[in-house]
Amino acid sequence: MMYVKTKLASSKIHGIGLFADQFVPKGTVVWKFTPGFDRKFTKKQFAKLPCRAREYLWDGNTYTSRKSGHRIFPTDNGKFFNHSRKPNTLSKYEKRRARRGHAHDKRYQARRGANRRLWRI
Repeated sequence: MMYVKTKLASSKIHGIGLFADQFVPKGTVVWKFTPGFDRKFTKKQFAKLPCRAREYLWDGNTYTSRKSGHRIFPTDNGKFFNHSRKPNTLSKYEKRRARRGHAHDKRYQARRGANRRLWRI
């Protein structure tokens, strides 16, 4: 669940991007997995989903947790983090923090994708 105010807007990186809608100080938790709100899927659960659901979830809407190995589906704007080799957020244990202060309208970027190869659809 997003813990700060955000908005979606066109992104030069990839289609739709997630932007801060407030000043966010360095170290602030910006997103955290919230049971009952966000979803986790084991490989077995994911495999049982209909093909179209797996494709939707796989296409940039989920990531693999290094903590649990599950696919994580943020149900709010958290699924719109753009990917970057120099991200401005830091992910650890299903929580994402600001690596540096974010000004209003600053695009959020995450380093994601490294664990994707562990999963096949």
